[in-house]
Amino acid sequence: MEKVQPINFINLITYWDGGRSYQWNAEVSVDGQSWKKVLDFSANKTPATAKGYSGKFPSTEARYVRINMLKNSANPFVHIVELIVDETK
Repeated sequence: MEKVQPINFINLITYWDGGRSYQWNAEVSVDGQSWKKVLDFSANKTPATAKGYSGKFPSTEARYVRINMLKNSANPFVHIVELIVDETK
């Protein structure tokens, strides 16, 4: 993001055809060096949909967001279609 700002919501939209699920986690940082995990979908078995996977967490100051794609249940590839980061009220 352009500057450090508070965020508390991430929506990760992945490829959703074929009933596949994705395992992933999200980390945030203010400086790109020190990272804090804010979402953990590493045990996810829910099939992907067009709505994506979303999660809310306590408001955290961040400039950088890192998505660690761990697994796709259908094949060895991972597919990010869109990433939405926000601070919801």
